[in-house]
Amino acid sequence: MEEELGNFPSLVKKRIVVREFKEPRTGKFDLDIKEIAHNGIRIPTAGFSRGIEVLTILDGNNINKISVVTNEKKFTDKGLEPWISWSEGIIIILINKNAYIERYSKEDKNSSLNIRSWHIPYWYIDAGAALMNILLGAEEKGLGSGFLGGHNIDLDGLKSEFNIPKEVEVLGLVPIGVRKNKDKKKAAEKKKLIHTEIYGK
Repeated sequence: MEEELGNFPSLVKKRIVVREFKEPRTGKFDLDIKEIAHNGIRIPTAGFSRGIEVLTILDGNNINKISVVTNEKKFTDKGLEPWISWSEGIIIILINKNAYIERYSKEDKNSSLNIRSWHIPYWYIDAGAALMNILLGAEEKGLGSGFLGGHNIDLDGLKSEFNIPKEVEVLGLVPIGVRKNKDKKKAAEKKKLIHTEIYGK
């Protein structure tokens, strides 16, 4: 029996990083992308801090502004097709650290582990959970998606253009669009990633 599109194992197997879209923005998927963004932040957050936010960009002019702060022209000048500017929509993942600091200063959290002692800050873990929700949400809608990290973005320009507060950190952005049909790439060399009982076993 053919797997249903919404079946979790099927979504995980089908999900790939998409950096080429079939066509420029059509505007047909705005409601789908809004739903993806909404479900993206339906995640557990440390202490129920609710410090992970998203900014959804659907307007074509604003998408083009993002293509500028991500220096897309550098790639199209090399003959590559547009990626950011052809998105149906873009979801920017934001981290509000102050929400975590405020939550863990409350009386009921005073006896718990101080956030400065977290060996990996939970806001990054929570942001990763939101990212995965968004990527799988796009797949569930039959759309392609990828991820562009903050190190590839003019963050000051992005924040200024979209009024993002200075204290809010940008994890990166997820361009979503109609996946371009391409032959599957050759599978990468297999590496042991799943261990049982003892590392390496």
